[in-house]
Amino acid sequence: MRITGISGSSRRGNCHRALEIFLAAAAECGVETELIGLNEVGLKDCTGTCHEICHPRDGEGRILPGGWFLCTRRDGGDRILEAMVRSDALVLATPVLFGNFSARLKTLMERSNALCTFDRGANHSFLAGKPAAAIAVGGARHGGQELALAGLVNYFMAVQMVPVGLAEYQGALGLSLVKDSPGNLEGDLWTDYEFKEMGAVECLRAYGKKMADLLLAAEGGKNR
Repeated sequence: MRITGISGSSRRGNCHRALEIFLAAAAECGVETELIGLNEVGLKDCTGTCHEICHPRDGEGRILPGGWFLCTRRDGGDRILEAMVRSDALVLATPVLFGNFSARLKTLMERSNALCTFDRGANHSFLAGKPAAAIAVGGARHGGQELALAGLVNYFMAVQMVPVGLAEYQGALGLSLVKDSPGNLEGDLWTDYEFKEMGAVECLRAYGKKMADLLLAAEGGKNR
């Protein structure tokens, strides 16, 4: 079982650190993990040609569901798309920029269109059914984390993934964190009901373990 974390930040800062903590806790439960920083990958814009070029078709030009969809942009983004397909679960972390998630993550979302076919009767997504978690780090408590998290959850649903929140009620969209400079994420304090007075590290670890437990429980059910 593998969980892949993807940071949408332009630097190796608090988003990267949040994913390190999340994935370390998940690894303690016995799952494999991988961390990818979009700032370290040559991710080019989507050209919007998936329906004409990327999706495989039969001899009569009809889209074939379930085939390997190759993105036409052969760059560093290829490895990310393959990692997303290979993984059993994803966790996306974004800085909050002007009240929403980063442009880097938006580019990845658009590029992942090559992994999905939803037209001409072919309804298939290589990401379908995979659990997905969302983390947003802003410089102020009300800097737009909720909107950023909602955007990530909307993406998960669009590609048929299953959003997983930190808690069932408080924190249903994911995890909102606050730090205004790189490297001091650990000082944030969660003050909602279920996790009152828990710090960022404890919250991230609880989130990571929840994701790992879901995967392991699902795997155990398959083996019965």
